[in-house]
Amino acid sequence: MPAERPDRARRGAVLIVGRGPTLDKLGDRLGQPVVQVENLMEAIGELTTLQPQGPFRSVIISAEVAKRATGRAIDALKLVDPSVEVLLHVAPPDDSIAASVIGRFDGHFLEPDQDESTPEPPEDRAVDSPEGEPEAVTPPQETAPAPTARPEPEEESASLADRASPEDELGDIDLIAATCADGEDVEAVALRLIRQQTGWSDVALLDDPAQAEAGASWAAVTEDEQCFGYLAATRAGQAEIEPWASWLACWLTFAQAWENHKKWAYTDDLTSVGNRRFFNKFLREAIAQARVQRRVVTVMVFDIDDFKLYNDRFGHEAGDEILRETVALLASVIRRGDRVCRIGGDEFAVVFADPEDPREPGSSHPDEIEQITRRFREQIASMRFPKLGIEARGSLTISGGLATYPWDGLTPDELLRLADQRAMQSKRKGKNVITFGPDAAEDSPDHG
Repeated sequence: MPAERPDRARRGAVLIVGRGPTLDKLGDRLGQPVVQVENLMEAIGELTTLQPQGPFRSVIISAEVAKRATGRAIDALKLVDPSVEVLLHVAPPDDSIAASVIGRFDGHFLEPDQDESTPEPPEDRAVDSPEGEPEAVTPPQETAPAPTARPEPEEESASLADRASPEDELGDIDLIAATCADGEDVEAVALRLIRQQTGWSDVALLDDPAQAEAGASWAAVTEDEQCFGYLAATRAGQAEIEPWASWLACWLTFAQAWENHKKWAYTDDLTSVGNRRFFNKFLREAIAQARVQRRVVTVMVFDIDDFKLYNDRFGHEAGDEILRETVALLASVIRRGDRVCRIGGDEFAVVFADPEDPREPGSSHPDEIEQITRRFREQIASMRFPKLGIEARGSLTISGGLATYPWDGLTPDELLRLADQRAMQSKRKGKNVITFGPDAAEDSPDHG
């Protein structure tokens, strides 16, 4: 069985793709939350939807669905959720499932309570874990080729349009996958699909119809009064290209809406920085990258001392101004690869994850971060807030704590917990203090 992925450790939901007597009863047999859909398109939709029981642990695909699938369709599931385990439901050997499709699966799924009419699996194919949850099993050579090694998502540099070979037919599922995947070019995938469907080798999306070649037909790609450009091709007639322009406009509108919703989901409305959801995602990714590159990541947690008193005395409008100006000041002193996030009412977190060398020659990562936090603490204490009236200067202080990967913790939860504990230490020391490490090193007016 493949090693358990850490970010799936507490998942329990299973997504079943396909129908049939055995599959329809699989939920009762597993004793786990199950969602069942008809096809891979619906499966992608489920993976992109927040489930009440949490993210899916595994996707189990029936042999019948696998027969009609392409390798890219299986890859699309991983693009939507790289951590999900994609398993082929065990079935009698069937040569109609292409080897290129078999190779995309993480393994086979063998039901935990096979009946006597089903052939016993070989010794090296574990049936289930003590907890009764589904496990991936490696298919024997005589029934199907072993799954090929799958590169991790961050190692896949080619886009969907580039990965597909010339003979591969693209479809709507590829456009959905491109839309859901960060950094994928939906326009490139859509144009390639048009070329495959029409044979217009020179079809292109132009900024201005004047850029079209002589004799080319073109049509505006518009949706709800928004123009994405002009679709043009020399071998197309006007009546032929207009439907494709409308089709392309729909997909580009959908991709734009997806990006907007994703941005709203990760952004704090008041301060326009990352919210708690973004913080969790960014810190998890920063640690994973730091582990590979053998470098450190530091988390700072801080809040504004006695913020509630300011809100009560000067009103929420003044409180909102303090939060926005605090974020603006902090953004001006951190580095390009660092991120500020609002994770509570007046509680903020900063992930210091810039991969570039320190600005100060000869300085190390912790030294430079201490300089940044010291400068920030000093500047916030002398900042002007017009809505505070006569107390506009010198009336605000912050207290915070820092924790660094890998010395202080190996996971986001460990770092956040320790940084928060050190922030509480700063409060107990009289506030206007930032605590750095286990030896209670601190930055404060007395020590700065």
